[in-house]
Amino acid sequence: MKPARLFYSFFLISTGTLFLLHNFGIISYFAVTTEIWPIILILWGLSSIVNNQIFKNIIASVSGIIASVILAGFIIDKSPDSESLDIIIDNKEQSYNKVDTLSLPYDSTIVKPANLNIDAGVAVISIKGGGTDHLLMIKRYINSDSSEKNPKSTFKILNKIFDGTHTIDLEFGTDIEIFKHNVLQTSEISLHPNTLWNINLQGGASMSSLDLSDYKIQSVSLESGASSVYLKLGNQQEITKVQFEGGMSTFTAEIPESAGCRIHNESGLSANDFEGFNEISENIYETPEYSKAKQKIEMNIESGVSTIKVKRYKDIVSPKKDIVPNKESVTM
Repeated sequence: MKPARLFYSFFLISTGTLFLLHNFGIISYFAVTTEIWPIILILWGLSSIVNNQIFKNIIASVSGIIASVILAGFIIDKSPDSESLDIIIDNKEQSYNKVDTLSLPYDSTIVKPANLNIDAGVAVISIKGGGTDHLLMIKRYINSDSSEKNPKSTFKILNKIFDGTHTIDLEFGTDIEIFKHNVLQTSEISLHPNTLWNINLQGGASMSSLDLSDYKIQSVSLESGASSVYLKLGNQQEITKVQFEGGMSTFTAEIPESAGCRIHNESGLSANDFEGFNEISENIYETPEYSKAKQKIEMNIESGVSTIKVKRYKDIVSPKKDIVPNKESVTM
């Protein structure tokens, strides 16, 4: 049996077992830190330099088990059962959380693409569809005890304009200790739909959900350690380029059926699911009639031990809605 198949099998079996035990209350908390994820890379490296197939299979199996333990620890530790991390986003009166809203003004005279750089740390990042009348708006949901328990937890935003181009840097404090139940930052980001965006996201042990289907996207660069990343793209741009680099990650992407997509996949012990794609050559996959598509998405995927899934969805064409200004936001 191939190592990649063994990894995927042991990963699913172990993950399912851990979550089943959690659901029945047998286990309720993982004191696991995602800082140990480089072990997966070490094992993957060892498997690349040995020729013994049995040894390769053992490494793949062990890697799958370790990956499942880290993933389960990351998710279970943030589950609603953990009272100090009980986040109710729709309830601003929730005593465990405080909410603040920040925004950057939109300038219609600036027509060049904007660059958005996000250093997620261990935060939960969500880019929502629908847009905003601001250039960018951020809602942050933070544990109300964060300033007392972890004064080093920080959030920084820097907006630079040079030669008519916005460069926005968002940095979430890297000292947030979610596995010790100190602080959890969750942020929702909305973008202006008329701006052409280049998005760069770096996440160590973060969870990211990026619904970019309503936005004009020129490029997306995603770098993750032990992260879970969801990406949804639309067909607003003629060519969109996506770069994903992951260590031990879960990456799911949705693309519209009306757009053509090409994937260049360089993965180690990853489990890949490219349903609806044709394998053109080694590591190259394309949707049917890719060359004839008016909108194209080019994906370059490089990963160590990851679960990669790219699927297509049916486009829903709806009239554009007027964006109502948010009077509660704070203009920076």
